[in-house]
Amino acid sequence: MTSTVAAVLLVAGMAPVSGSGERFAFATLQNGASIGFALLRSGPGPQAAIGEAALPRSNSVSRVLWDRTSGAYFGYRVEVERREGPQAFRVSFKALDRGSVERELKRRGDCPDCPPPAPLGIGPHFPQPQSINEGEALTLELLANPDTGERIFDVVKLSARPVTAEALHAASARAREGQEAVQRAEVLGARGRYAEAAEEYKKALAVQPLDAGVHNKLGICYQYLQDDAQAQREYERALELRPSYAEAWNNLGTLEQSRRRFKQAERAYKKAISMKPALATAWKNIGHAYVALGRIQEAFEAYREAFRLDPSVLESQAIGIPATGVDVATQNYYLAKLLALNGETEKAIELLRRAREAGFRDFARVRSDPDFRAVVQDPRFGEFSQPN
Repeated sequence: MTSTVAAVLLVAGMAPVSGSGERFAFATLQNGASIGFALLRSGPGPQAAIGEAALPRSNSVSRVLWDRTSGAYFGYRVEVERREGPQAFRVSFKALDRGSVERELKRRGDCPDCPPPAPLGIGPHFPQPQSINEGEALTLELLANPDTGERIFDVVKLSARPVTAEALHAASARAREGQEAVQRAEVLGARGRYAEAAEEYKKALAVQPLDAGVHNKLGICYQYLQDDAQAQREYERALELRPSYAEAWNNLGTLEQSRRRFKQAERAYKKAISMKPALATAWKNIGHAYVALGRIQEAFEAYREAFRLDPSVLESQAIGIPATGVDVATQNYYLAKLLALNGETEKAIELLRRAREAGFRDFARVRSDPDFRAVVQDPRFGEFSQPN
């Protein structure tokens, strides 16, 4: 059997960003912590179209945003604990449910007749509770529009002294530099310049070290550069910050699969699927792991689910992650069977051709399988399926 590249796929889960204007809000909590918010929006939309409020309640602040055009709204709460020592604050974040948002808006008077909730985009991915230093700022991605790439994010700055507009402006300018570094990294990565992309992601992490998405993308760069140890560290850091990060679990699985640690890969893919059952890539990847483990029926069922979720995912090619020991011929045979079963004759023929290139020779099996009836009747099948 020839050795080749396994078709395991990395998932990024991040859109590019461009700079925009900024809006500030401030609050002082009962424990003496001063907190400032800078609302930054990328894309062409007018900043004034987003309404905002920062509403302090004892040692927490409810942050509410709403779209003045559609009436859609969203909110989160940041809770702040004061501590002794250099890491003066312990902060945690929680999304507000519909009722909490409506109560906050009505209390402020901006939404006396709140419309039915409508999504503003992909919701936030908050980091785990974190201890941070005096005067440190965090960057939180709040909302993203996957169609346009537009993002809305908050820069949150904490201090034992009153946060000034000047300090918040400096923090938001630095946050924008981090986002610009991410954008440069995206372009470099798309061109296959992974070492340069990694340097840009590291610049972004110097500004926003709690951004799980950036850690995940840096891990992808290291994996392409075959620096497995660094890739694993970045994926694990992303998962420390966001344990439910399905894409990072999937990527960790591809790393384990490239090491021929198929049971560990299976566990990582299962975590990804448990967090995001509709992640077709993880279903396809766990199918590959099952093939490597000799669990063919489970592999076929996983491929079937991947196809159900996203028919195009089965056609995607490998992206350069070596995984010796994976039976690619068997993989392609079962993928072809699934496509043939779903009437995708041309694509099934192409996968059978790839199976043959990888060492598959049991075409009598194909001819006797009723799922391949249309494939066998196609003249193109005969071009490569005859015995040598």
